Amino acid sequence: MKSENKEKAQRSIQGWIVYLLEDGSIKWRSCLTAYKNWIEQISNSFDYEFTNGYVEGMNNKIKVLKRITFGMKNFKRFRNRILALE
Repeated sequence: MKSENKEKAQRSIQGWIVYLLEDGSIKWRSCLTAYKNWIEQISNSFDYEFTNGYVEGMNNKIKVLKRITFGMKNFKRFRNRILALE
């Protein structure tokens, strides 16, 4: 979807939602609910160049590290491994 600004993006998303609702397909229901609930935040990406992708990626890396180091007794060593991720 290409839009120049937030307002045009919101109109495009709402049009897409209406189109899928008229289609009557059940498989899109949870996706449409998410878009309806988060349309403001989703459309913000058209006005702002910033995302939280980096933070989400780091959180994922930390969770993976926690799983593979299950039972690590030395917190300082665990902390240092987290800091060394980047």
